[in-house]
Amino acid sequence: MEKVYAVIKDSVVINVIIFDNPSQELIDYFKDMYSADLIMDVDGDIYCAIGGTWDGIKFTLPQPEPSWEYDDESRQWVPPFPSI
Repeated sequence: MEKVYAVIKDSVVINVIIFDNPSQELIDYFKDMYSADLIMDVDGDIYCAIGGTWDGIKFTLPQPEPSWEYDDESRQWVPPFPSI
């Protein structure tokens, strides 16, 4: 069964990999290849994306534009003006 894994370095998701039942040896290989701090199973977490962040509890998608603010409750970036 395929699972999605996030490659994390300095709290930033630098890659997303899909494995089919990987061994710990394979995960360690990719961790070394990317000089990553962590490779973790994120299957089902739609908030994981390259350029996003991991704070140790949850993922946050990358900020779409500098003026957008993050809403913790909805776990979404909110534009400065409502869309029409």
